[in-house]
Amino acid sequence: MEDVIKARAVLDEYRHAQMACRTLSRKEEFKLMLESSGLEYGHRIFHLVNETFSRLDTDGYYRSPMQRKIQLIICGGVSRFVYGKAMKNNELEIQDYNGFESIDRVIGLTMPRRGGKTESVAQAIAVFLLCIPRIKMIAIAPSIRAAGGDSGLIGHVRRILVGILGYPVNRIGGKKDETILIPGNGPDDIRQFHSYPGGAADK
Repeated sequence: MEDVIKARAVLDEYRHAQMACRTLSRKEEFKLMLESSGLEYGHRIFHLVNETFSRLDTDGYYRSPMQRKIQLIICGGVSRFVYGKAMKNNELEIQDYNGFESIDRVIGLTMPRRGGKTESVAQAIAVFLLCIPRIKMIAIAPSIRAAGGDSGLIGHVRRILVGILGYPVNRIGGKKDETILIPGNGPDDIRQFHSYPGGAADK
Protein backbone atom coordinates (compact mmCIF):
# COMPACT_ATOMS: atom_id res chain seq x y z
CA MET A 1 0.00 0.00 0.00
CA GLU A 2 2.84 2.37 0.87
CA ASP A 3 4.43 1.68 -2.50
CA VAL A 4 1.18 2.64 -4.23
CA ILE A 5 0.97 5.89 -2.25
CA LYS A 6 4.60 6.71 -3.08
CA ALA A 7 4.01 5.88 -6.73
CA ARG A 8 0.96 8.18 -6.83
CA ALA A 9 2.96 10.96 -5.14
CA VAL A 10 5.75 10.59 -7.69
CA LEU A 11 3.16 10.59 -10.50
CA ASP A 12 1.54 13.74 -9.10
CA GLU A 13 4.92 15.45 -8.90
CA TYR A 14 5.64 14.42 -12.49
CA ARG A 15 2.27 15.77 -13.70
CA HIS A 16 2.80 19.00 -11.74
CA ALA A 17 6.27 19.39 -13.27
CA GLN A 18 4.81 18.79 -16.73
CA MET A 19 2.16 21.47 -16.16
CA ALA A 20 4.81 23.88 -14.88
CA CYS A 21 6.91 23.21 -17.99
CA ARG A 22 3.93 23.84 -20.25
CA THR A 23 3.14 27.08 -18.39
CA LEU A 24 6.77 28.18 -18.63
CA SER A 25 6.77 27.35 -22.34
CA ARG A 26 3.66 29.50 -22.85
CA LYS A 27 5.30 32.35 -20.96
CA GLU A 28 8.42 32.01 -23.07
CA GLU A 29 6.31 31.91 -26.24
CA PHE A 30 4.44 35.03 -25.12
CA LYS A 31 7.72 36.77 -24.35
CA LEU A 32 9.12 35.84 -27.75
CA MET A 33 5.88 36.99 -29.38
CA LEU A 34 6.20 40.37 -27.66
CA GLU A 35 9.84 40.65 -28.68
CA SER A 36 9.10 39.65 -32.26
CA SER A 37 6.29 42.20 -32.41
CA GLY A 38 8.80 44.77 -31.14
CA LEU A 39 11.18 43.54 -33.80
CA GLU A 40 8.56 43.92 -36.54
CA TYR A 41 7.62 47.34 -35.16
CA GLY A 42 11.24 48.48 -35.33
CA HIS A 43 11.62 47.11 -38.86
CA ARG A 44 8.52 49.06 -39.94
CA ILE A 45 9.81 52.27 -38.37
CA PHE A 46 13.19 52.04 -40.11
CA HIS A 47 11.51 51.14 -43.39
CA LEU A 48 9.58 54.42 -43.04
CA VAL A 49 12.78 56.24 -42.07
CA ASN A 50 14.54 54.99 -45.22
CA GLU A 51 11.56 55.93 -47.40
CA THR A 52 11.54 59.44 -45.92
CA PHE A 53 15.29 59.84 -46.42
CA SER A 54 14.76 58.86 -50.07
CA ARG A 55 12.19 61.66 -50.37
CA LEU A 56 15.02 64.10 -49.67
CA ASP A 57 16.80 62.97 -52.83
CA THR A 58 15.09 65.14 -55.42
CA ASP A 59 16.25 67.13 -58.43
CA GLY A 60 16.59 70.22 -56.25
CA TYR A 61 18.25 68.59 -53.25
CA TYR A 62 21.17 66.22 -52.96
CA ARG A 63 22.56 64.11 -50.12
CA SER A 64 26.24 63.37 -50.52
CA PRO A 65 27.64 59.85 -49.95
CA MET A 66 29.24 61.16 -46.73
CA GLN A 67 25.88 62.48 -45.50
CA ARG A 68 24.27 59.11 -46.22
CA LYS A 69 27.00 57.33 -44.27
CA ILE A 70 26.66 59.72 -41.31
CA GLN A 71 22.90 59.20 -41.28
CA LEU A 72 23.26 55.41 -41.30
CA ILE A 73 25.57 55.67 -38.28
CA ILE A 74 23.05 57.94 -36.51
CA CYS A 75 20.22 55.51 -37.32
CA GLY A 76 22.27 52.72 -35.77
CA GLY A 77 22.61 54.74 -32.57
CA VAL A 78 18.88 55.55 -32.48
CA SER A 79 17.91 51.91 -33.12
CA ARG A 80 18.08 51.00 -29.42
CA PHE A 81 15.37 53.57 -28.72
CA VAL A 82 13.19 52.29 -31.56
CA TYR A 83 13.52 48.53 -31.00
CA GLY A 84 13.45 48.71 -27.20
CA LYS A 85 13.46 45.31 -25.47
CA ALA A 86 13.54 43.48 -28.81
CA MET A 87 17.14 44.68 -29.18
CA LYS A 88 18.35 42.37 -26.38
CA ASN A 89 18.06 39.05 -28.24
CA ASN A 90 18.08 40.33 -31.82
CA GLU A 91 21.09 42.66 -32.12
CA LEU A 92 22.69 40.84 -35.03
CA GLU A 93 19.44 40.50 -36.98
CA ILE A 94 18.65 44.19 -36.46
CA GLN A 95 22.14 45.18 -37.54
CA ASP A 96 22.07 42.94 -40.62
CA TYR A 97 18.48 43.83 -41.60
CA ASN A 98 19.17 47.57 -41.59
CA GLY A 99 22.76 47.48 -42.78
CA PHE A 100 24.05 49.19 -39.63
CA GLU A 101 27.82 49.08 -39.24
CA SER A 102 27.34 49.80 -35.56
CA ILE A 103 24.54 50.18 -33.01
CA ASP A 104 26.62 52.08 -30.45
CA ARG A 105 24.80 54.64 -28.36
CA VAL A 106 27.66 57.15 -28.43
CA ILE A 107 28.72 58.55 -31.80
CA GLY A 108 31.56 60.94 -32.55
CA LEU A 109 31.80 62.77 -35.88
CA THR A 110 34.86 64.74 -36.88
CA MET A 111 34.87 66.52 -40.23
CA PRO A 112 36.50 69.63 -41.66
CA ARG A 113 34.60 72.90 -41.70
CA ARG A 114 31.93 73.00 -44.42
CA GLY A 115 31.96 69.20 -44.51
CA GLY A 116 28.18 69.01 -44.08
CA LYS A 117 27.88 68.00 -40.41
CA THR A 118 25.02 70.39 -39.56
CA GLU A 119 23.04 69.60 -42.70
CA SER A 120 23.49 65.84 -42.20
CA VAL A 121 22.27 66.00 -38.61
CA ALA A 122 19.40 68.36 -39.52
CA GLN A 123 18.22 65.92 -42.20
CA ALA A 124 18.28 63.05 -39.69
CA ILE A 125 16.39 65.07 -37.06
CA ALA A 126 13.70 66.08 -39.57
CA VAL A 127 13.23 62.48 -40.71
CA PHE A 128 13.11 61.13 -37.14
CA LEU A 129 10.48 63.72 -36.17
CA LEU A 130 8.24 62.52 -38.97
CA CYS A 131 8.81 58.79 -38.47
CA ILE A 132 9.47 57.87 -34.83
CA PRO A 133 6.59 58.12 -32.32
CA ARG A 134 7.19 59.92 -29.01
CA ILE A 135 10.77 60.83 -29.88
CA LYS A 136 12.40 63.68 -27.98
CA MET A 137 15.72 65.07 -29.21
CA ILE A 138 17.93 67.74 -27.67
CA ALA A 139 20.86 69.44 -29.38
CA ILE A 140 23.51 71.56 -27.68
CA ALA A 141 25.10 73.83 -30.27
CA PRO A 142 28.34 75.78 -29.72
CA SER A 143 26.64 79.20 -29.86
CA ILE A 144 23.29 80.98 -30.05
CA ARG A 145 23.70 81.47 -33.80
CA ALA A 146 24.48 77.79 -34.34
CA ALA A 147 21.54 76.65 -32.17
CA GLY A 148 18.64 78.76 -33.40
CA GLY A 149 17.49 81.27 -35.95
CA ASP A 150 17.23 80.63 -39.66
CA SER A 151 20.97 79.91 -39.97
CA GLY A 152 21.17 77.61 -36.94
CA LEU A 153 20.31 73.95 -36.50
CA ILE A 154 16.66 74.62 -35.70
CA GLY A 155 16.35 76.69 -38.88
CA HIS A 156 17.93 73.92 -40.97
CA VAL A 157 15.49 71.33 -39.55
CA ARG A 158 12.49 73.58 -40.20
CA ARG A 159 13.65 74.33 -43.76
CA ILE A 160 13.95 70.60 -44.53
CA LEU A 161 10.56 69.82 -42.98
CA VAL A 162 8.74 72.66 -44.72
CA GLY A 163 10.65 73.24 -47.94
CA ILE A 164 11.65 69.71 -48.93
CA LEU A 165 9.36 67.27 -47.14
CA GLY A 166 6.34 69.60 -47.30
CA TYR A 167 5.42 69.36 -43.61
CA PRO A 168 4.29 72.73 -42.17
CA VAL A 169 5.76 73.44 -38.74
CA ASN A 170 6.34 76.45 -36.54
CA ARG A 171 9.19 77.16 -34.16
CA ILE A 172 8.56 77.96 -30.51
CA GLY A 173 10.81 79.87 -28.14
CA GLY A 174 13.52 82.47 -28.25
CA LYS A 175 17.29 82.82 -28.35
CA LYS A 176 18.10 80.49 -25.46
CA ASP A 177 15.71 77.67 -26.36
CA GLU A 178 14.03 76.99 -29.66
CA THR A 179 11.73 74.03 -30.10
CA ILE A 180 9.96 72.19 -32.88
CA LEU A 181 6.87 70.20 -31.85
CA ILE A 182 5.13 67.79 -34.22
CA PRO A 183 1.83 66.08 -33.34
CA GLY A 184 1.90 62.34 -33.99
CA ASN A 185 -0.76 59.66 -34.01
CA GLY A 186 -2.44 60.43 -30.70
CA PRO A 187 -2.41 62.62 -27.57
CA ASP A 188 0.61 60.75 -26.15
CA ASP A 189 2.61 60.97 -29.37
CA ILE A 190 4.20 64.42 -29.33
CA ARG A 191 7.56 64.53 -31.11
CA GLN A 192 9.99 67.19 -29.94
CA PHE A 193 13.26 68.74 -30.95
CA HIS A 194 14.92 71.28 -28.63
CA SER A 195 18.02 73.27 -29.55
CA TYR A 196 20.09 75.07 -26.91
CA PRO A 197 23.26 77.16 -27.19
CA GLY A 198 26.25 75.81 -25.33
CA GLY A 199 27.32 79.19 -23.97
CA ALA A 200 30.00 80.32 -26.44
CA ALA A 201 29.70 83.92 -27.55
CA ASP A 202 28.95 84.68 -31.19
CA LYS A 203 31.67 86.64 -32.95
